[in-house]
Amino acid sequence: MDQIIARGGDTKEWAKAPEGQHQGVLVDVIDLKMHPNVYQGVTKGDVHKCALVFQIDETNPDTGRRFELSRDFTVSMNEKANLRKFLGMWRGKSYTDAEAEEGAPLHKLEGVNALIQVEHKQSKANPERSYANIVSVTALPKGMQKISPLDYARSEHWAAKVGHDSAPSVSNDFDDFPPLDDELQDLPF
Repeated sequence: MDQIIARGGDTKEWAKAPEGQHQGVLVDVIDLKMHPNVYQGVTKGDVHKCALVFQIDETNPDTGRRFELSRDFTVSMNEKANLRKFLGMWRGKSYTDAEAEEGAPLHKLEGVNALIQVEHKQSKANPERSYANIVSVTALPKGMQKISPLDYARSEHWAAKVGHDSAPSVSNDFDDFPPLDDELQDLPF
């Protein structure tokens, strides 16, 4: 019989995106489908979730590729929704109720640049670990050179985060949505 000794979990510390402000580009919008809506330990139905994935202008020494950071959101433009607040910060003005009602075609934002504020947060599950977290986003200053996505491929770990497939049907009538103009500071989203 083989002798096997199980010890504590993986202790490898992975490189984290550095804290501070970084130029980034949105490289992916991932439909995470439906997930339980848990608030203060009570599950109240399901909510539709998505993830916005950014590359920043810093290279990960472990991979030689740009750091990629993501932030998950409930797909909602309700006045208190984090997605609505995040997109409002990014475009530089809050959404009116009428604009929020029209919706924001997130897939049209791929390739759009932003300044991203990154902060390291301590893990609640494992206090010895920390992770890089996107805390805020703003539009690029006028005249700042934009970056393009570089060698992006969706990571396999996203498959494990996708919930069940009973998301409400989403209208795809955003074909008439105006294209993003590189010169616009007031991003049309």
